Amino acid sequence: MGDVWMPDHPLTKEILDACFQMFDARWKVFEGDHVGRKNAALLACMLIAGYYGALRGEEVNRVELGGIKKYWDEAITRRAVRGMSRWC
Repeated sequence: MGDVWMPDHPLTKEILDACFQMFDARWKVFEGDHVGRKNAALLACMLIAGYYGALRGEEVNRVELGGIKKYWDEAITRRAVRGMSRWC
């Protein structure tokens, strides 16, 4: 107890890809459960914000996810983010 866990390697594209493979599996499991899908999507949005915003630890918790919803239509018109539309 009281140990501080500190990862010994950064979050890489491969690790992020493995996370999204798990999210895809969860998405199928929660097909009829809107709360389960919302929770999976929220965690995916947090990972996306942390990875692409180059945020660390406590900075990820301060991300304003309301802005994602507000500006989503404008964001998906760009080719680079079109594949992420399921998660946010």
